[in-house]
Amino acid sequence: MDVLPLDKSTYYPTMLFEDYSSLIWTERFNTSGEFQLTSSNIQKTIETFPLGSLVSLRDTTEVMMVETHSIEPNNSDGTPQITISGRSLDSFLENRILLPIVYGESWETLQEYTPQEMICLLLWNALVNDTGEDPTKPSGVGTLLFDYLAVVPNLVVSLDLNSLDEKPLKHKWSLSSGDVSTTLLDIQSAYSIGVRSIRPTQESMAYSRVSFLVSSNRNIRGKMSLEFIESDPTNLRFDVYKGINRTIHQNTVTPVIFHESTGHLINPKYLRSIKDYKNNAVVLNSKELNAFPPESITSPSTWNSNTKYYESDEVFFNGSFWTAIKEPDIGEEPGVEISGKVNPWAVFNPYYYLGVNSINALSALGETEIYRRKIVSMADSEISPYSPYKYGQDYFLGDVITFSGSYASETSMFINEIVRTDNEEGESISPGIIHYSDISESGSSLYFGNETSESGIDAIGFDRRITFIDAGTVGFDDPEITPT
Repeated sequence: MDVLPLDKSTYYPTMLFEDYSSLIWTERFNTSGEFQLTSSNIQKTIETFPLGSLVSLRDTTEVMMVETHSIEPNNSDGTPQITISGRSLDSFLENRILLPIVYGESWETLQEYTPQEMICLLLWNALVNDTGEDPTKPSGVGTLLFDYLAVVPNLVVSLDLNSLDEKPLKHKWSLSSGDVSTTLLDIQSAYSIGVRSIRPTQESMAYSRVSFLVSSNRNIRGKMSLEFIESDPTNLRFDVYKGINRTIHQNTVTPVIFHESTGHLINPKYLRSIKDYKNNAVVLNSKELNAFPPESITSPSTWNSNTKYYESDEVFFNGSFWTAIKEPDIGEEPGVEISGKVNPWAVFNPYYYLGVNSINALSALGETEIYRRKIVSMADSEISPYSPYKYGQDYFLGDVITFSGSYASETSMFINEIVRTDNEEGESISPGIIHYSDISESGSSLYFGNETSESGIDAIGFDRRITFIDAGTVGFDDPEITPT
């Protein structure tokens, strides 16, 4: 394989490096990729790939950062050799933080976003935004973007419009302090979304560049905008995308079906586990420590502009529960300042107070945490080079394919990694596959638990609970094992 050291400002190759004995290059769909290169030419390797430098391959646009130099004797004759290793550029989000307005408290985005748009916002805010304003918070004191001076030069964020959900779910998102990478990976894993780095080339493809408004007007602050870019040979970009459905359950593209019985799979492995599985969430308010009941999501009734309300009436409005402190006029909105008089809807009902203003935002956080603790169902296999389907032609990283194995009936799996190797035995490329599911298809629910037909796992008395306190700190109850 042709290894390309990259200029850290232009992201173009500075030379071709071939002086190595082995190379393993792994690209992953919704977690960070990694590479490892071993060479006996220690000095040249150190000079070509200093710590923090960038590297790519001729056969891919993915960019990785050199993080480690390790010099050790080789196993054959004890001659010193160097191994350099690193991870894909998305791992750099570990060095960017989410900063709350008030220490220890969660906050909610001003606008509603799909999961893909939310990932775009996190990337743009952490690496591109040079305005000094954080569009996830209202304009004012305490909302400056902490890392605005640390933007990455010549970097943009793009959204792949060819892989958008047909029925996107938009809602506000709850955020809490911590590194951006953790929040990013949670959303990627839960909704099966990929982030890939694409280095610039003279043949760069068209794309849709993402940006977000930082207006002082709360109604539009944080709104996402897209700009069509026909050609861009100068910028590195983080592209947010979803894989294409190539299973037998669609008729848009040619299905890809890997059969173990016909030799498409080499040494397949199977794993199924409920070790970390959780299926029930309990939401607590740290001030009152009242459990939040499922039935309260739809009660009291949703506010109606044509309905007459009275003192102490309760309504559900804009993701929050409100109590009238005096008799409102018809059409007066809960939570809206009324000029010249006291806002009749100014009081939250404390029984429903959750620490964030939107139940949807809290539900999204809860669903993500439940999804992370779903039943593990995995298959791992090398794809035979004699398979009729070729990577880069018939399927790509993140695509969903049909898998048929000896211990698994036809099921949907997605291509979660691509491993390229180059050593004394030659070059090879091996896709990795894993069971496909995301929140939109798993049936998981914050309040009612995951749906499953497997006898015994969700039996009464054997529920597996997660406890949320103010949506910021997540703790896990031990599974209750009370025979019934």
